[in-house]
Amino acid sequence: MVVTVEFIIPKGKPLDLRAPFLRALDEEARLAKRGLELPAKNWAESVVFTNLLKMSIIEWARVITTTNAIYGYNDVGTPAHMIPLSPKTAGALRFFRHGFVAKTKPGRLISGAGSRANKTLIRPKQVSHPGTKARGFSKIVAKNGDERFKRRIQAEVNSELRKWAR
Repeated sequence: MVVTVEFIIPKGKPLDLRAPFLRALDEEARLAKRGLELPAKNWAESVVFTNLLKMSIIEWARVITTTNAIYGYNDVGTPAHMIPLSPKTAGALRFFRHGFVAKTKPGRLISGAGSRANKTLIRPKQVSHPGTKARGFSKIVAKNGDERFKRRIQAEVNSELRKWAR
């Protein structure tokens, strides 16, 4: 989420808006980090997020990142791909050949004999993974925080202006 802020400062006494802006930025980053942590709350593997402050003369930002690859795969999705077996994973992929036929079919009231699954164990040389549909965690958090962040900055600046005017 990128928000550009232009301050129009009245002439007269000096007005420093860095502190209120940083307060708003810090609070919004805290809420965004909490929102990003929610999907992984019940995962077996813990997901750690870092919240970094990046400052330059023209840009202040909070950057929230994770190095957890699984979180990234779920957030942005993965394309369909082949999983070749290596010597390391040779025994890991094994399946029972299904061959199951249901007794009923959608849209029909009659039922047939059906059949049971074949118990033949197969060990494929490669597997076709259909890919993972993107969950869009980061987009959801950014969308939820965008308007709230603008309102928070405006409230902080208004508060500072009231103090300045006294």
